[in-house]
Formats: sequence, C-alpha cells, structure tokens
Amino acid sequence: MNWLKSNIKILCFLLLIVLIILIVADIYIHSNRTFDDVRFNNAFTPIAAIVSVLLFSYLTLEQLREQKSNNLKQNYVESFEQLKKDLGKSLKDRITMIIGIKPNAPYDIPEMNSLTYTGPLNNALDRISIDKEFVADHSNFLSNRDIRVSLSYLMSRSYFNNLEFVLAFAQFPTFKYYLIESFFDEINASKLLRSDKIHFKRKVESELLNDYFQLVVHRGGFELPDFHDKDVNGIPWRSYKSAGFDRFFLDFRKKLNY
Repeated sequence: MNWLKSNIKILCFLLLIVLIILIVADIYIHSNRTFDDVRFNNAFTPIAAIVSVLLFSYLTLEQLREQKSNNLKQNYVESFEQLKKDLGKSLKDRITMIIGIKPNAPYDIPEMNSLTYTGPLNNALDRISIDKEFVADHSNFLSNRDIRVSLSYLMSRSYFNNLEFVLAFAQFPTFKYYLIESFFDEINASKLLRSDKIHFKRKVESELLNDYFQLVVHRGGFELPDFHDKDVNGIPWRSYKSAGFDRFFLDFRKKLNY
C-alpha cells in the first residue's frame, strides 16, 4: 500500500502511455486497411522516445528530491530533539510571574514543564470540581447564568488557589507552544518530501501535543468564574475553553492537516 501511494504518479503516467499507444494503433489501423508494421513503427518510435525521455527525467527528479529530503531529515531530527529539550525546561519562572508564590499552594511548580503541566492542571480541575464551595457557587450559576461575582468574593473561596492556577494556563501562553509553531513553519517551508513532513507532524502530535488536545476535548467545557474577564458588573462564568485554553488548539489542528 505504501509503495502504491508513493508511486501513484508513475503508475498513472504509464497508464497514460499505454492509452496513447492504443489510440495511435486504433487510428492507424482504421486509416489503413492493411497493417504495415514498418510504417507503424516509424510512427510510434518517436512517440515512445519522447515518452521515455519524459519518464526518465521525472524519475531522476524524484530521486534527487528524495535524496535531498533524506539529507535534510537528520537536521530536523536534531531540531525536534532540541524542541523537546526546550519544552522540558521548568515553567517555575513563568508561573511565578503570573500568579506569584502562594503559601500552601496545592500544586508543585518546580515539577512542571511544557510537556508535563497537563497532569497538575488536570488535578487542579479535579480539586475545583469537588470543592464544596465551588459546587455551591456553580449551582447558583446554573440557576442564573447571568450571575456575576466579585474578585473579593472569589479570593475568599476555598478553591481560589486552584482557580488562579488553571486560569494562568488559559489566559497566558504559559506553555511554550510558540516553539512548536515555529517548528511547524520550518517544516512546511522546507524542501522535505510530503511524506517526511507528515512524519514529523505526527511525531509532534503524538509526543508533544496529544495531552494538550485531550485536555481541551475532555475538560474544555468545564465552567468556572473567569476573573480575567472582569468588568463593571463583576466576574462572569465561562467554559475553560472559552477562557482561552484552546488558543492553540484550532491552529495546531490546521497545521496538522495531513
């Protein structure tokens, strides 16, 4: 199946040659009641020669493209490994800058990076969802979806530390996904074969983005008060996805379109 996909153009080209031969033969036979193989060969030989040259040229160009792609591939293998290292660097400074160092915080900032943050983030969402004060506040919201709350009220609630933590990932590019966007742009602009580009995109999806995609799909609808969207009327409730956590989701899906 892979051989067929990679050589489909050649097969179509060969079928076209056969079709041309059949058409030429049919025209020749109908225009000459007696078949003269010498005259037919004289008519067909130039066509076959031209087709052979075109086919040889095409195969040579394809071979050169494949060789060039193979030479480039190792560079992008190294770039991918460097990307993983960069994403594996601690997010402590970024998280600290956004929410500050909180006493008795229910999360371990030093242990998080752009490849592992989804675990602590998922745990924080779980803690919010079972918090008694959150359950009560969410119930009030469900009874009146226009309800607003104040920041001082939220800060007094037992789930505020967790809320501040999860909203930090929704409102700011805390995880360094801009590095992945740059890698995608490099791959798309490269001279790699399409099959090699797909190979690297699949590696990015499976090794770097799968956990993020799963979190958006399964937790994106989680409703919470978004204090970053505060206005004169107070703080509204919105889905985690609407709060900004899916900012990279649609763009990455487009870039991963094989």
